[in-house]
Amino acid sequence: MRTPPSERPTPGDFRFVAVLSEQRSSSTALHQAIARSGGRCALAVGEPFNLRASAGGLEKWFWSKSLSRDAVTNRRQQPLRFLKEVHRQACRAASCHGCHIVFKVFDTHWVIHSGLSGLLHSNSTMAVVLRRDRTESKCSRDFAMLQNNWVTHPSLRSQKTVNEYAAFKSKCIREGLSEYEQSPFHPVSRWRSSVDSILPPASSSNRLDVSFKDVTSDLKGTVQTVLTRLGMATRRHNFTCNETVSECAHASMNRTVYAKPVVRVDYHAPKRKRPPVTVCIVTMVTEETPTLRLWVYHHIYSVGIKQIRGYFTHEEDSLLRVPRIVGVRFWPMSTATRGFNLSATDSNMFLSHTTCSYCCATHSRPSSVGGMCERPIYMPEQALTLRHAAKTSSAVWLAAIDVDEYLVGNGRWPQSLLHVIHRLSTRGQKPPGGFKITQIQMLARSVWLNDTRRALRPKPSRWQHQKCIVRRTALHPHPRAFGAIHEITLDYGEQYHQITLTQGALLHYRYVNWHERKQARLAGLHCDEELNDENRQRVCLMKDHEMRMWEDTLLQTNTNDQILVQPSRVPHDRGLVFVPRSLESPV
Repeated sequence: MRTPPSERPTPGDFRFVAVLSEQRSSSTALHQAIARSGGRCALAVGEPFNLRASAGGLEKWFWSKSLSRDAVTNRRQQPLRFLKEVHRQACRAASCHGCHIVFKVFDTHWVIHSGLSGLLHSNSTMAVVLRRDRTESKCSRDFAMLQNNWVTHPSLRSQKTVNEYAAFKSKCIREGLSEYEQSPFHPVSRWRSSVDSILPPASSSNRLDVSFKDVTSDLKGTVQTVLTRLGMATRRHNFTCNETVSECAHASMNRTVYAKPVVRVDYHAPKRKRPPVTVCIVTMVTEETPTLRLWVYHHIYSVGIKQIRGYFTHEEDSLLRVPRIVGVRFWPMSTATRGFNLSATDSNMFLSHTTCSYCCATHSRPSSVGGMCERPIYMPEQALTLRHAAKTSSAVWLAAIDVDEYLVGNGRWPQSLLHVIHRLSTRGQKPPGGFKITQIQMLARSVWLNDTRRALRPKPSRWQHQKCIVRRTALHPHPRAFGAIHEITLDYGEQYHQITLTQGALLHYRYVNWHERKQARLAGLHCDEELNDENRQRVCLMKDHEMRMWEDTLLQTNTNDQILVQPSRVPHDRGLVFVPRSLESPV
């Protein structure tokens, strides 16, 4: 519903300045310039509808922890309510009363039409619509993704990159937009139509149109026009260079281009020392395997793992033959599944975030928990053991892996993986909710793991070839929240960080004693029995297909599909020799 003329805002009434644009349109330069030139109490908050701190989202601000969880969860449905909460917390942190917040809204933020309409028709909102030619914007975005170079000013590129972009842009503009990109069904086309239908360009008093050329050629004049419409007292600018983005880029980094506030406000919280990195491994063991002792020794003494929580599914007598080391504990499976009926109809239904596309893709159903779906997992014991370990362990991080998987670092020094986790978790104001680490499928077939260092070429882009190391306090509080072993469900606002192959990996010895283990794995799922449960039949068919696919991969692999793992990263075969006997308690 359009705001009546009598109720339209007057200059000075605006609390929100929304820069409506698409990526690669100089929206970062414009919204920061408006905030810096608007005085001490004009705050640039980036992309509040995006949560990831690494992408300029809301979580990079320390005051984001004080936001209402309900407002954050429903930010796309009720953006006005959400931004009022952001305004309140940001102004409180900056000790400002009656301040303005400047933020960006993109088509990729997926704010629903009704919510966007309520925001833009509000008396508190001033909309700055920034447009760039669709073809140029696409070429800039494609080049940034290709080079992984997301600079906001052209002068920050090296001369080599400038030449490469010129050649790339010339070819890209000749190709133009595809038929789908030109259609009204494309997301950018729908985004622009949605904005124009809510605020028509000619008849909206709280809309100001700005072109990409205006920002790059006359940034000072564009900012002054915006401030005049806002009714904000324009401070005298201290421009020390010409009025173009490309020429003022380096000066803006030194905060000399825009008006400096009277009191410099640091919106980030001071860095705090993180506690030491402690990792607990959670695993399930069907029986005492020949390499179990080597597996324990490798992770405790080579990787630096502090705790191991193991759960035997069958032979409880094996508990008497596991290594007795401080921090290593093995339990029967009944310890973790106590009070949980595994034979119930919905015993294998667990919750997952709808943002996990493959978790909620098939065989899932809607859940009463907001933003989540219910999906079956073929081994609910995985979820139960993880929850039990989270309650009994004091470690900061939990890693759910199998006994045929070995965590390794970069191979340059002992415990290098823990150094990587510590460095990545102390980089920002808040540690990530978890890490994803890529599996490397080793081709060793005997119990002596060093019989070959050859492995299949890793595929980090496939979710099945990754495992998780999650922060214990970042787990979703719902007892049924699990997702999948390859992406464990985290709490709202928590994100995963990818550990690259040069930093660490998970060596998976899948093919050791392959023929015996293949049958044992299907038998462990009770697939050799007569099945009346439809879900169990589907799981057995899926696992049988997976086993055949793994075997075909092993038989059809050639030299071009293989890599050679560094000797320093492969687990040592003689764990019983190089580990001091004095460190092991008597059995």
